[in-house]
Amino acid sequence: MNLRISRVFALGLLALITLGVLAVPAGAQTLDDVRDRDRRIAVGNVLVDEGENISGAVVAIDGNAIVRGRAENGVLVISGDTRISGTVVGDVVVVDGNALITGRVTEDVIALQGRAIVRDGATVRGDVRSTESPTVERGAVVGGDVETIDTTGLFTAFGIRILGLFWLAVTVSTAVLGLLFVALFPRAAQATARAGRASFGKSIGVGVLVAIGLPIVAVIALATVVGLPFGLGLLGALGVIHAIAYVVGALIFGRVMVSPRAHSEPSSPAGQSCGCSP
Repeated sequence: MNLRISRVFALGLLALITLGVLAVPAGAQTLDDVRDRDRRIAVGNVLVDEGENISGAVVAIDGNAIVRGRAENGVLVISGDTRISGTVVGDVVVVDGNALITGRVTEDVIALQGRAIVRDGATVRGDVRSTESPTVERGAVVGGDVETIDTTGLFTAFGIRILGLFWLAVTVSTAVLGLLFVALFPRAAQATARAGRASFGKSIGVGVLVAIGLPIVAVIALATVVGLPFGLGLLGALGVIHAIAYVVGALIFGRVMVSPRAHSEPSSPAGQSCGCSP
């Protein structure tokens, strides 16, 4: 499935940011305000009537969006339905609602937790995708694919990708930290490796005690006014401490797994003559 989910999330984030700064309830919008801003963003219903040409965003939160005119920057609806009988330049994205298309859409129509319906005579240049099985009537023109969105598989794949990126970031940063530790503090690295090999079990016990004990000490310190700065500083240092401990642990395990090469020369067997002449 080639769903451009990043665009959906980007549009949703744009809508939330815009609402926090610009949006007002639908009932408080005046015609002059709409013309001045050249967009339709509201908590409630949004209408783009016949003859109107909106070059900005058309966003409805917890309401319906009806486009009878022309919207040139796509349509986003969250928790509501949309009915497009005019023209939309861009995507039509509906989250928790249905998308009914009887007009023209130049790109994709996506309905998450709803159904996309394309009536006879309508045109969609891109894909038609929805969580519920999309409906495309005979006589409708769809330039892309018509597919049902598998939200479970979609978000599972998204989560796996995020975890993979997180693992890669941790691995690379740990490798860089390990190289810096060995390069800048070679004696400390050698001493740590020797101590870990000499007392392997003791080292593990101390590490577990520090990993559990330091957060407890920090939380206890936060409960007192005098210890508040110490607790905050200790909590902030835990990330660095854990990263260094991870590098040191990897160094110790590596030295334990690799046996030291013997450099001493083999001794002569007992009783073997040296071959020297008397």
